[in-house]
Amino acid sequence: METLKDMTLYQLKTLFGDTTKMQVDSIDAEEPLESYGIDSIMINRLNQKLGDIFGELSKTLFYEYQTLMELAEYFISDYRQVCVKWTGYADMAESIPEEPSEEERFDNEFPVLTSLKAGRKQTRSFAAAVTDSAAREPVAIIGISGRYPKAGSLQEYWDNLQRGQDCITEIPEERWSKEGFFHPDPQEAAVQGKSYSKWGGFIDGFAEFDPSFFNITPREAHNMDPQERLFVQSCWEVLEDAGYTRERIKSQYNGKVGVFAGITKTGFNLYGPELWKQGEQMHPYTSFSSVANRISYLLNLQGPSMPIDTMCSSSLTAIHEACEHLYQQECEMAIAGGVNLYLHPSSYVILCEQQMLSADGQCKSFGSGGNGFVPGEGVGCVLLKPLSKAVADGDHIYAVIRSTSINHGGKTNGYT
Repeated sequence: METLKDMTLYQLKTLFGDTTKMQVDSIDAEEPLESYGIDSIMINRLNQKLGDIFGELSKTLFYEYQTLMELAEYFISDYRQVCVKWTGYADMAESIPEEPSEEERFDNEFPVLTSLKAGRKQTRSFAAAVTDSAAREPVAIIGISGRYPKAGSLQEYWDNLQRGQDCITEIPEERWSKEGFFHPDPQEAAVQGKSYSKWGGFIDGFAEFDPSFFNITPREAHNMDPQERLFVQSCWEVLEDAGYTRERIKSQYNGKVGVFAGITKTGFNLYGPELWKQGEQMHPYTSFSSVANRISYLLNLQGPSMPIDTMCSSSLTAIHEACEHLYQQECEMAIAGGVNLYLHPSSYVILCEQQMLSADGQCKSFGSGGNGFVPGEGVGCVLLKPLSKAVADGDHIYAVIRSTSINHGGKTNGYT
């Protein structure tokens, strides 16, 4: 007699086969789905079909589970009754255990934040959970700054949100020419080593910088990656927003302030060879370590100073690291944030080679018709301090961070 697992697995194979145009008997339940060429479009279709059966599901299921066997085990564990109905395995209905009540579930165990993988709540004893976190007080956000596409300030950014302003445009001419760079057909673009995308969200005046204000020579400023220049300005603005000067930081905290900078994009240094051919004595560079350490140098900050590159999560991870260092009392305050600019056409070409960009300039994450993401720029910082100290110092508190966490999904369907 077939088990519920066997029948659920068969249903998943049938659904997967309909989507990928494969025969059910040719699908190996324990073969990684990436081996069958699964892509984001297929995942969207599969999510829609499974949603019709199981209701609202995590849109990242096919990134968390690498085989149909793993997926079947997840559904049987978390949607057992639905699986019985879906497969027609009615004989199992009488033996399905009732869901425990809220009171029973929380009587002896306390749920803690875990990975959403499998949608399951791993538990540990309440005592263990509170022992680990009891000493960790919340972290206050006492300063904010930022610049984004069509928004030179946070107020303009908020106004754009309220109006529903579309801030996506074609690549500005001051970045690079689209001549020899763009081809609308993705397949032909791949053959010619071009980009099939010409859209993005770009910061206006990204190269504007007053080096003398920061005691930086013009020559050094010209060589600095514009991302570094923007981050310098954002850090200065976040301290102004919170009402802190270098003198106050020195006298009140003895400079014990950390800097955590999320940054992942390169490309500015690639302009060097062409400039040298033109006789320019410039040496453009991109240094992630300099982005964070220049702030510590300019402001005489003596806490931890580190760049963080975890791809799309760099800024979030920077905030996590800042909170961790505050908990460990390795700094009294922390500046955390990130910066991202698209400065060289190679960034677009590489992303197009991986078929990651949207061809129409529309980002539809996990939605119908999604065909990639739209590159976007931004720079932003928050100034962080333990809540009790922020209250004692009379700081303006925008919000409170009660916990942070980081993880990695491990091996999923496609490295990117």
